[in-house]
Amino acid sequence: MKVFISGRITNGSNAIVKGARQQFNQAELFLLRQGHTVINPLNLPKQKNWQTYMKQGIKELMNCDAIYLLKTYPDSKGSLIEKQIAILLDYQILYE
Repeated sequence: MKVFISGRITNGSNAIVKGARQQFNQAELFLLRQGHTVINPLNLPKQKNWQTYMKQGIKELMNCDAIYLLKTYPDSKGSLIEKQIAILLDYQILYE
């Protein structure tokens, strides 16, 4: 199954939240060990602004079968959008 990782990445600016990279990388390893193909948005090319980064992430999400929501997802506007898309498309939703 192809799984998109979603959680809080930035603090409202383009700065990555402390610990986010480690959380995403740990989730990626966890999912890979379960045999999934994983899309880690922190591995996508960096974009100049949040909107462009979200568009790129949503394009990747559209090619997945499931979304893996990190514990930080409720604090992220982008994750809430990604979760809603996953619900509407009837994706499997996995929680950290």
